[in-house]
Amino acid sequence: MSRVTSIASEQDEENKPRVLPTRPPTNSTSIGAIKFLPDGAEVSISQKIVTYVQEDKLYVQEMDRSSAIRAASPGFPIMVSPGDVVSFSGTLRTVDMEREILFDGSIVVHISDVPLPDALGMNEKFIVGGPLNAFTPGIPDCPGINTVGLRAQIWGRATSELFVDETGDWCFYFDDGSNIQDGTLRGYPSQKTKGVRVYSYMPPTVGDFKIVRGVCGITLRQPVSPETERQPVRVIRTGSHYDIFDPGTVGPPIETDQITGTVRLVGAVNPQKARVYSTKT
Repeated sequence: MSRVTSIASEQDEENKPRVLPTRPPTNSTSIGAIKFLPDGAEVSISQKIVTYVQEDKLYVQEMDRSSAIRAASPGFPIMVSPGDVVSFSGTLRTVDMEREILFDGSIVVHISDVPLPDALGMNEKFIVGGPLNAFTPGIPDCPGINTVGLRAQIWGRATSELFVDETGDWCFYFDDGSNIQDGTLRGYPSQKTKGVRVYSYMPPTVGDFKIVRGVCGITLRQPVSPETERQPVRVIRTGSHYDIFDPGTVGPPIETDQITGTVRLVGAVNPQKARVYSTKT
């Protein structure tokens, strides 16, 4: 059974949140197709998996890992979790070089605790990628396809201590040997950082070899002088301390089980036989 999580991003004349009906949008389309639409387009997301949540923002991804996108309800916490399969509607926009859907009501949660799609193993050079089209930007001169929003996994060493970035979030730098430099300066005397910026409250010790798993994204660093513009920085946003781990480990153990029975699919008139796989922790 679906549940509705209210998002108070739009209010009526009585200052009450506007709640959408408990059904998936009927005019939904794929995330990849949405990214070919201009800012201001009204879009609908139907039954996509949540891969990351932070206060008033979340990322949803296609189960086949073909595309992903950020959604936001500025100033209002979003009461969903990674592993929830959700539907919602909103208005498309671009914020800090990332496409984003601004919620216009509630989120319909169809099912929870679904295993997240496997993270894509990537070389840091290909994190984020280049522009997808005229509407969806990427990192200038970055090779490869646009991967913004997708879960990725990288291997390497921490190259900086934990610090607070321009937006007030904790992060550190992590290098897989690609020697990427985005222009960020750290230390005394100031030196350019090496690697990709990783957002986490629990960084490894500098020099430790780790695996990092998270969502690809973009942030804008402050200009080095008043005459220059803010520059894009490729980032990985981790969801928990389990997303940074030693080679040979994969986080908390997961037991798998199998049941058989008869289920009624959403929208189906008659019961149908199905095999259901589930996980239990």
